[in-house]
Amino acid sequence: MISIVVAEMDEAYLRTICTLLELEEDAVVIGQADSLESAGSILEKDPPDIFIADISWLYAQDFIRDVASKGIKMIILSTFADPGNERMVMESGVHGYLIKDSTGDELIGAIRTVMTGEHVYSPKLEEPGEESIVHSLPVRKAGPIASIVNRFKSSAV
Repeated sequence: MISIVVAEMDEAYLRTICTLLELEEDAVVIGQADSLESAGSILEKDPPDIFIADISWLYAQDFIRDVASKGIKMIILSTFADPGNERMVMESGVHGYLIKDSTGDELIGAIRTVMTGEHVYSPKLEEPGEESIVHSLPVRKAGPIASIVNRFKSSAV
């Protein structure tokens, strides 16, 4: 069973990710956080196999290095495809970097790939004309997580 902690400031997105992950037979969400402080407390008390967090958290380099030093694999989610962040993400010890419009299948595939020790990055992050130096996810046809988040938000109104 893959234990996962998800950290996201957008409550609807956090609920969506956790709901998708709980549908998987080999994954269990053991913690949810909406701040750096609460994520740190959860990770300290019950370290997961995988920590999934929003890109804005990446700028807390000391926090990321601390997570990596504990042997916790990390996947960053970003709203925008910014190829310039790929190197910074790799240097910080992060194992995966996905765009938030990735499909649920892509997220699950990334988690399983990262668990094997590989690094996974969205193909949307590749610089034009450059070869990627990490494993890219195949494009899948399932609907994006973002569309599910929008349904959550509209039903909450």
